[in-house]
Order: sequence, then structure tokens, then C-alpha cells
Amino acid sequence: MVKATIFDDRLLGSSSGLGSTTGNNSFQMNSIPIETQIRLAISNLFKDCIMTKTHHYNNEDFGVFGIYKARITTLTTNGEKFIVAFVENDTHQIGTQKLLSSLKWSNFQARETFDMRKEFNGIDLQPQSYSSETTSSLLKDKIQLVKKTKQGYIYRTENLPIKIELLFTNENDFYASTGTILSAIDIFSTIISFGN
Repeated sequence: MVKATIFDDRLLGSSSGLGSTTGNNSFQMNSIPIETQIRLAISNLFKDCIMTKTHHYNNEDFGVFGIYKARITTLTTNGEKFIVAFVENDTHQIGTQKLLSSLKWSNFQARETFDMRKEFNGIDLQPQSYSSETTSSLLKDKIQLVKKTKQGYIYRTENLPIKIELLFTNENDFYASTGTILSAIDIFSTIISFGN
């Protein structure tokens, strides 16, 4: 088992001041960048999990990424659930542990695996708690299907600069055409990335 110091270089010292919805269902933004607000809302949803760097990705076309993962305990019986944060230009060693709130990820995933050893690169990750209850209005933002592909469905949010993909895990998968960011995360076949 890899032992490492947990780094706590949080994106913000406090989670107060996050955007809130106004009467017309648009988000009232403040001086905190929206990407930071989204990261903190997701971090709060997962109770600021301890993430462990399990892989390092270096590709000429896509760049350098640290891949951080955490096992998640849920009430469902299919596979092991886990979350993934892709951090650009990350130079920490494999086995480094950081709080989810401290990672400036560009891509976040909620996934499922039946091969923990391979998925976690042989690192023994202990399960951490998760509750799909949230007070964040950001995660309650509506999503709308914009494209179906062979791999899954692609959604855009009503008010936020993110793209959500729900991947098929078998050929019979079918997803709703509308929902919320939170309902998409709860499926655990989810990729969230910034940009339109």
C-alpha cells in the first residue's frame, strides 16, 4: 500500500459565496470563477474525498495529466463506484493524496469498474462515503440531450459552461433526454468537462 502525505491546498479557504439561482433560473455569479464554483459543489457532494494519484498521462496531442481517483460507497450493487479527476500539468508522484477540493481538474468522472486492481493501478483505495443529497443549486442545473453517439449521450447544461457525457456500459443502455447535473452524476457512467 502506498503511503503519502495528504496535500490540502484548497481552491478556496471557504465554500461560502457560491452562486445561487435567481427567480429566472439563471445563476447569479460573484467574484469566484464559475469553474471553481462547480469544482467546489462537486467536492461538497463527495464530502471532499481524499483522492489518490493512480496514473500519469503524457501525450503529445493532449498534454500531461495527473489522474486522481477515489473509491465511493453507494447503495447500488453493480461494480465498484469511483470518481476520477484529471489535473493538467500535474507533477506529483503516483500515490500522492490530495483533497478533491484542492484539485483544479479539467475533467471529472463518476464511473464504475469490475477490475479494481487494474483501475487503481494496484493501489489499495479504501471506500469513502457519498450522498446524492446536495444543497448546491449548481448541481441542480437542468441538462438537455444534444447528441447521441455510439459511446453514449452528450448533454449541455442550461446555465453552466460544462459538457456532460453519459457513457453506455452495455448495448441496452438508454438515458433520459433531460435531467440535472446531479442525476447524471448518480448514474456513475459520467464525464464532466468544461467548455461549450
